[in-house]
Amino acid sequence: MGLVPTGIKDLFLNQHRYGWRWAAWAMRSRTGRVYQRISSVVTMVGIAILFATYMYWSLESFDIDDILGSFTGSVMRIFLISTATVVLLAAVSLFRPTSRAQVDKYWFIRRLGGPAMAIGIFLGILGAIGGSSGAACLIVPFLGLIIAAFVNTLRLAAADQFRLGEAHPALPALVILLSSLWSLINTAVKTVGGGLNPSFPIAVGILVAFLGPMASIALSAYEIRKVVRSVGI
Repeated sequence: MGLVPTGIKDLFLNQHRYGWRWAAWAMRSRTGRVYQRISSVVTMVGIAILFATYMYWSLESFDIDDILGSFTGSVMRIFLISTATVVLLAAVSLFRPTSRAQVDKYWFIRRLGGPAMAIGIFLGILGAIGGSSGAACLIVPFLGLIIAAFVNTLRLAAADQFRLGEAHPALPALVILLSSLWSLINTAVKTVGGGLNPSFPIAVGILVAFLGPMASIALSAYEIRKVVRSVGI
């Protein structure tokens, strides 16, 4: 089975597969994904540790809706930061670095085709989900396609950072760094206002609240330093 259905019947019967594959084609980075794989492994280990912590100390307070909401919030932070990064760097690249801008003013903008497609597809999927209530008669027959595309779009938006690695290999780590800083500040504000989870010992509560963002910041900073030293700005 490829990307193009053989007919309407094939599309209808295998809509979940096509939705998944179409999202993967649009959202998956075409460059090397070493950092993405490392980041995904760290994320999965963190989720496993968090789940085990709740299982041991506070299973009754474990709320899957909170976990899903936290993941969706993380994806939205990555989306906002990625979009702002694309716009800002596209504008700056018209003038800096001077040596490149004088020779080819649009040198960086030409690298943004992949990120622009990923951001556009993400907005399109959100629009389809948001507009499903107003066009239910058209959406329901292909609900499996939309759900599969939505889930895979969220997954790859988080894993591949909207294909920013195609523009520069350090950009995915930069986006994760900024997103983690945002999350860390948000967690600190909530902790100051409402305190730690009372179900955990103080030390465990601090680790649950702050270890994830701090680990992501450290990993991202290391990756940025390594990339900049090897390929430059």
